[in-house]
Amino acid sequence: MSNIVNASPTKEFFIQMLTKDIKLERAIIDLIDNSVDGAKNIRGENDFDGLWIDISISKDCFSIKDNCGGFSLKIAQNYAFMFGRPLDSQHDVKHSVGRFGVGMKRALFKIGNQFEVESQNGEDHFQVTVNVNEWSKIGDWNFEYETINTTTNDLNQIEGTYIKVSDLNSDVLDEFSSDIFIKNLKDEIERTLSFSLDKKLSISINGTPLSKSGLALLQYDELKPYYKTFNIKGVNVKIYAGIGKASPDDAGWYIYCNDRLVLEKDKTNLTGWEGKRFGNSNIQKFHHIYAMFRGFVFFSSDDAKLLPMTTTKTGVDSNSVIFKAARNEMINAMSQVITFLKTFNSDEERNSVITSSEEVDIIELTTRTYDSKFIYPRIDQIGEVNESLTTISFKADKNYVQKSKDFFNVSANWQLGEKIFEYFIKSENENL
Repeated sequence: MSNIVNASPTKEFFIQMLTKDIKLERAIIDLIDNSVDGAKNIRGENDFDGLWIDISISKDCFSIKDNCGGFSLKIAQNYAFMFGRPLDSQHDVKHSVGRFGVGMKRALFKIGNQFEVESQNGEDHFQVTVNVNEWSKIGDWNFEYETINTTTNDLNQIEGTYIKVSDLNSDVLDEFSSDIFIKNLKDEIERTLSFSLDKKLSISINGTPLSKSGLALLQYDELKPYYKTFNIKGVNVKIYAGIGKASPDDAGWYIYCNDRLVLEKDKTNLTGWEGKRFGNSNIQKFHHIYAMFRGFVFFSSDDAKLLPMTTTKTGVDSNSVIFKAARNEMINAMSQVITFLKTFNSDEERNSVITSSEEVDIIELTTRTYDSKFIYPRIDQIGEVNESLTTISFKADKNYVQKSKDFFNVSANWQLGEKIFEYFIKSENENL
């Protein structure tokens, strides 16, 4: 009798656990990440002009196609389809976000039961086709590929990658039939991959091109963001903290790993809030008076394994020594900004700061340096409050408010109020 105990995983369990804790939107962004890494591999980091990623979503199938260089047959055989990243991997793209070697497979399993992956890279042109239900019944974990020798294929002599998933999972089918899901996916891609979009990488969903998000900090001569940069264990860290337009929904910390958003709008103890409650800082629980707070942290490294992000790339590793060092600086920055926010006594004073400032978007922000001290004016130095302006407020049905926000593409109630008033003035100006 053998003294060996079987500890191998079943494929069904493996697939279920691999896909359970990631949102469908994020799984799709994992596939886009692979295309972005391909763009970095052939262009470096600064200019993706002419490169594109086209995504097609319907109730029958999902596909993503790019001209970002594809990957070689050698990489496919020894790395791309492995479940996990080999320790001796020598082909990692610098400044990528591919860390764990599970993103593409997890996304494919998440979406459907039949997939094909086609790649053309130099002289290599091949396709991997898998029926997940059939594959899960056999003991062999390998996939088979076939060489493509014709030009009448999906890539048609384009050096890039084409992925198609069909026989969609039932919950995915429901999502793909929803216009709301498509809109949310679009918004999430625009926020998550703002830096790639700014570098002229073209990304489209069902023919609609995407654009970078509008995250920004306010500044002028008397108002400058906090800035701190340092390097720890092979990771460069940049921290910016300041104020933006008042919006409780958008307030909080935004964290990027190699220019890819992994955490947004965080107002929990993970990023230093509620420190008094947990006994690890003097920062209070988030309150609406802090609605103007914005903080941005950028972790960057040539080696993605060093970055303090989770496997789903939707959070940070709170136990990471690198993140702990950054968190201490984040608390210091936040306390300075909060001190200023507490001095406001009215919306008029807040609006006076906004009108006195320029918005610096996060792309531009990362090219600037400031002092490691938040510089802010005294309220009585901001200037006279415009006496010709007044504040109006009213209550409205929540459903119509949300529909109106979607119509005007705004997130805060005050922004909606301004848009509605502007709309009225333009429509009825002749009668006023």
